Amino acid sequence: DGTMELLARYDDPRLRVFENARNLGLWENHLEALGYATRPWIKFIQADDYLLPGGLSAYAAAVDPGVTVVWSCAVVKDDETGAVMQYNDLDAPRRLCGEALLELCIHVGWLLGSPSHMMVRADVIDRAPTAWDTEISADVVLGAVAATQGAVALLPPGAIGQGAHPRQHAKTQSSRRGLRRMVATPRRATTWLGWTGVPSMSSQRRSGSLGSMPRSSASGAPSGPIGATPA
Repeated sequence: DGTMELLARYDDPRLRVFENARNLGLWENHLEALGYATRPWIKFIQADDYLLPGGLSAYAAAVDPGVTVVWSCAVVKDDETGAVMQYNDLDAPRRLCGEALLELCIHVGWLLGSPSHMMVRADVIDRAPTAWDTEISADVVLGAVAATQGAVALLPPGAIGQGAHPRQHAKTQSSRRGLRRMVATPRRATTWLGWTGVPSMSSQRRSGSLGSMPRSSASGAPSGPIGATPA
């Protein structure tokens, strides 16, 4: 698709380009990329997403020794209509206990979005191949496992942009695969996290609020911050 040719035009010692010998699959490719990373924090940028001006600095500024995940509300742009929207809303940076976040997710669905929305500390990422299986939602496992090991810093919109179009994998995957992932992901996550209950991911796209955070990704969340304090 011309990606490698485009990248070859850049002359920047900070940029290292690796090309897989074969198609590894969505999440398996993320795991492969982790093997090349050498820095203490990992920032994935998926195919349709991009850092907004100053975005990486905003993620980095939220880091401290107790934080294992930094998340930002994505600014979503429809690639076909140009419409700009947000699936979440947060008026100021906040810090949330990882365990409190996961407890909330059990009841209202996944809140941290895709790997593009997160920056994760490298030493808390599960690198077992089973955590990056195409048949699960590995983004949920990535964020959940990392969140159990520290605090989550929540940032307002402005750090990450997200493209939206009807050809994206989440919209074109078969209903059968989507159902398999919905069932398999919480079961595997509970194994890693040592939980006995199975969190429901089915409410992921329903509306709700965490303080002023989720606009359309959670349902039934109490109004006001839960375990959150201003950053």
